[in-house]
Amino acid sequence: MSAARLFTRRPAASRPTDPTVGRLAALAVLAMLAVVALVPPLREWLEVSMARQMLVLLPWVFAAGCLSQRLLSLRGRGRLARASRPYALTLLVVATVAYGAWMLPIALDLSRLSPWINVAKYITVLLAGLSTGVALRVSAWPIVLFFGGNVVWMGLTFGMLFVDAESRLCASYLIDDQRMAGVGLMVYAMALGVWLLVWAARRADRADSAKESAATAVNAGEMGSQEQ
Repeated sequence: MSAARLFTRRPAASRPTDPTVGRLAALAVLAMLAVVALVPPLREWLEVSMARQMLVLLPWVFAAGCLSQRLLSLRGRGRLARASRPYALTLLVVATVAYGAWMLPIALDLSRLSPWINVAKYITVLLAGLSTGVALRVSAWPIVLFFGGNVVWMGLTFGMLFVDAESRLCASYLIDDQRMAGVGLMVYAMALGVWLLVWAARRADRADSAKESAATAVNAGEMGSQEQ
């Protein structure tokens, strides 16, 4: 069995969704992100607080990347999924590393000191969101659960570190702000863990249903052949 087949899944039957709703949601998120990018006082207000940056700004950029594929037509999304399927594992690695890097205190400090690193922050988090959005469509649910579990563990670990630290870990932020960010990270991590379990259970159930349907079709075909 090839690595591509091991880490990818075949699309299972699901209820059709209205693509217009997804496009409107993507447009709304991207429009608000554009407002943040084009209004320096608003962007500075979000970046000047560790809690606002980690709990509002970065998740919003990630969501924009995740939803951006919904701007494509259904045919375009299908082509994107087919082209990305062999790289499902790579997409999950990119998403985990690209987002996880900005949980490091030194990375946040550097983004405040250098405009270029700050731009790189937005690009990498946007890329992490895009990679996640595509990977959720083409990856097998066990491998998504594995990487998602690592992100949950990472969020809990950094959250506890931010809360328990007796001194500032980021030179650019106050310790109370740091602790607030830590509490928020732990809450987000637990919420992500619950969502992952529900998502994986639904994917597994859908995959089992698809297998049962395929087996029923095969059995029906064999019975028809025997009757003839």
